[in-house]
Order: sequence, then C-alpha cells, then structure tokens
Amino acid sequence: MDKTPLILVVDDDSDFLKGIVRTLESRFKNFSIRGVNSSEKALQILEKENIGILLTDLRMPEISGMELLEKTLEISPDTCVVMITGYASVENAVAALKKGAWDFITKPVERDELFHTVDKAVQHYVLACENARLQGIVESFSYRENPSFSSSTMKLVWEKAKAIAVTDYTVLITGESGSGKEHIAREIHKLSKRKADLCHSINCAAIPDQLMESELFGHVKGAFTGADRDRRGFFMAAHKGTLILDEIGDISPAIQVKLLKFLEDREVKPVGSSVSKKVDVRIIALTNSNLEKKIEDKSFREDLYYRLNVLSIKVPPLRERKDDIPVLT
Repeated sequence: MDKTPLILVVDDDSDFLKGIVRTLESRFKNFSIRGVNSSEKALQILEKENIGILLTDLRMPEISGMELLEKTLEISPDTCVVMITGYASVENAVAALKKGAWDFITKPVERDELFHTVDKAVQHYVLACENARLQGIVESFSYRENPSFSSSTMKLVWEKAKAIAVTDYTVLITGESGSGKEHIAREIHKLSKRKADLCHSINCAAIPDQLMESELFGHVKGAFTGADRDRRGFFMAAHKGTLILDEIGDISPAIQVKLLKFLEDREVKPVGSSVSKKVDVRIIALTNSNLEKKIEDKSFREDLYYRLNVLSIKVPPLRERKDDIPVLT
C-alpha cells in the first residue's frame, strides 16, 4: 500500500457515526478513520482517496447503502464493504453479500463484533494489496527483465520473442536440446494476449504414433478398444490459449497430414466423430531437428514446414553464450 488506507464510516445518524469512529480509532491505529453522513460525500472521497474498508448504513436517504456498495465496488473493487443496519433480516444480509459485501453487522453494534468483523476485513484488504504488489514485481521481473540470461546473443533472441508475442501467428523455435526452446515458448505465451488462458505443452517424441491422433484431437466413446468415454485432445484443452508442440520433427507422416489440415482450417475432428469443432489456439512448435534436411529426404512435409514457420526463432546453444552460465547457475 503506497498510502495509509482509509476506513470510512457512512451513516446519517450523527451520534452513531461519531461513536463508531471513536471506537474504531481506539483499535485501528495504523488506519486513518473518517466518518461522513451521506453516500454522496462517501463517493466523493472514494474518487480521490484509497479506501480500504467502508462501513455503511443500509438505509440512507437519496443513495442507499446497497447502491453505495455497488458504486464502491465499481470504483474500487479491492475495498472491503461492511453493511450496518438496524433492520436485520436474512434477505438483506444475503442480498448484500451477493452484491459483493465483505460482511454484515446489525445495530445496536457490539464492540467485540465490530472489532472482529473489521479485523477480518483489514486482514483481507492488506493481503489483497500485498498480493497485487508481489504480482507486479513478478511480472516486471519476469517479462521486462528476463532473468535467465545476460549475453548479448540472448538479448537479441529475447527482443525478437517479445515482438513475436504481440502477434498471434504460429511460431517455429529451433535449437539444440537443452538450449531453452520451451522456456522461450512459455515466455511468448506469458507476454501474449492469451496469457490469461492455459499454455499446454506436449512432447511429440514421447507419444507412440498410434496414440498421437487421440492425444492431439481427442476421441469419442467407443472410437477404439479402451475408449470408454469421450476425451478432449490437447487442441481442445488449449482453446483460447497456447499449445507447445515439442519435437515436432518426430511426428509421423500421417499426423503431419492431420496437423497441416488443422493449421489450414482451425478445426478439430475427434477420432470416431463425424463432427468438426472450431478451435482458437496458438501453435508454437519446437524442434532440435534440421527440418530442411528432413524435407529433402521426404520425412517431413514442406507445406507443413511453411505453415509452422510463419515466424521463427533460433535459440543458440549455451557454448555460444557462456556469459549466461553465471546467471543460470
């Protein structure tokens, strides 16, 4: 928290308002405590200041406590709102909680109950702020100053990865085993517009040819012996996100044909099904193979290569960037 957060009390009963403020001041000395007698004044403060906890009466003239709750959460979603009312009912409590209130207490307010409720709200608010602060640090550290290298060679690779991340094209990342291809692929996902969705990775070399189609495209119940239920494949599982296909050079000619068709149509047809489904997924393919050589010896399709190689990154081996060894260590 950059500034001392404010506990704001809102009630049109002046005597009650003063009493609550004095009571809270005796307990929450690290917070600034303030009281106002209308929702309008509360909203004016909310627009300008950092309100951690808002305690508001439910029944007030002009703008009710329920309306104030809604407006508060629109302006400041992290603010913990506690409703106070002399007209206690299960319906009011449930309605307030459903709209996002932190808790609900009734008049006459018991001192211990007030302290207990506000204590919990303060703890929640402080944790939420700390979480946001740490997330900001992690994002800044991970995405703007990648800590995995210091060599000039990898800085150029990183700049290219950041430029690729803002697009939505298919990417081919090449490099020797252990050079960090999957790390770069995952960083591209984290920097992309798809970062809020899943990033799946599949090692194509580790899956037998007879299972690869089902793994990628899924299958329906009864499609083959042992298919006792429908199964989503990796393409469907990564819908709206990113799918990393590691060791792409090792897939069989039959799977190459199906992958090429997917890249052309962006549709998935599970094994045993006659229905195709549209899938929105970004493909990042990785390989330590020389695909151009595989094209020459007819073990890899040239048309698939060009579909995968829309944008490309070559990750150099560690022996060519020894400056990175201390950082990695």
